[in-house]
Amino acid sequence: MPSHVRVGLVMHIPQNEYLIQNTGNDTNHVLIPQGTIFLASCRALTNKAVAANDGKPLPLYQKALCGLTAGAIGACVGSPADLALIRMQADATLPSAQRRNYTNAFHALYRIVADEGVLALWKGAGPTVVRAMALNMGMLASYDQSVEFFKDSLGFGEASTVVGKMVWPYPCY
Repeated sequence: MPSHVRVGLVMHIPQNEYLIQNTGNDTNHVLIPQGTIFLASCRALTNKAVAANDGKPLPLYQKALCGLTAGAIGACVGSPADLALIRMQADATLPSAQRRNYTNAFHALYRIVADEGVLALWKGAGPTVVRAMALNMGMLASYDQSVEFFKDSLGFGEASTVVGKMVWPYPCY
């Protein structure tokens, strides 16, 4: 991958996906940059699929499967951070006697594992994973398909990524 593409990928990470975000109420929340995980896993899966396809472009259904899998991977990785965020926000609304008094997101994750076990980090992850799978299947596959269409059918060449970006703003690089 050329260096300008890698720099471009980093520059397109949405602003709300910082590793640590201060919400203004003196609590820091860990937010795993799920978009980055979606994109990186999509590109890795797509590259493997292209290699298995003898270097030929992938049909739409294979692009959709890569996006579907990338959505599942990103949501599974990000679910513990989402759980910590939700628990910290809910903790602030509880009466003082019932609060867990999490000091930060890492403390929340530690307490969840210590009190409820490791699998508790993925409580409620099912709907999130399904939602991410559906969204990424549509977004990433349609982006790759639109870039391929503009590049091959209309002869846009390198401009196809710009046109594809205008058609769908979530790149799979």
